[in-house]
Amino acid sequence: MNWIVPLDDVHSSFKDYTKEFAPYALQAMTLNNKLYGLPYYSDLLIYMYNADNVQKARFSGSPQSWDEVKQQALAIKEKVIAEFPINIPLKKDDPWSIEIFYSMVYGQGGRMFDDKAEPVFNTSASEAEQTLQWIHDG
Repeated sequence: MNWIVPLDDVHSSFKDYTKEFAPYALQAMTLNNKLYGLPYYSDLLIYMYNADNVQKARFSGSPQSWDEVKQQALAIKEKVIAEFPINIPLKKDDPWSIEIFYSMVYGQGGRMFDDKAEPVFNTSASEAEQTLQWIHDG
């Protein structure tokens, strides 16, 4: 049916825009080395932590994994440094919830889809499932 065709096949000048893309935006628009879209925006989500609270809880720096986030948060809570040491806005009607979830999955090296664009988030061994469990347990 050819409903979706690479932009490279439509007009070669589309490739000229790619030098202006952030690497992650280019990756999102590319499949099998063919450009399939132009991003209308790209955004970053970042993890911020309170260095003073982390130090008071006797940790030496920022967490390097979600397990370390959990360990530091539990210590901060147990030492009554902060009642709520983690704030991850995941309301069901918040449009950023899915972006935050994706960032958590990809931030630990996970993926939502394989190289053939098939979902990998629906298995118990997937980072997506592990992230959901981490959020639930928290």
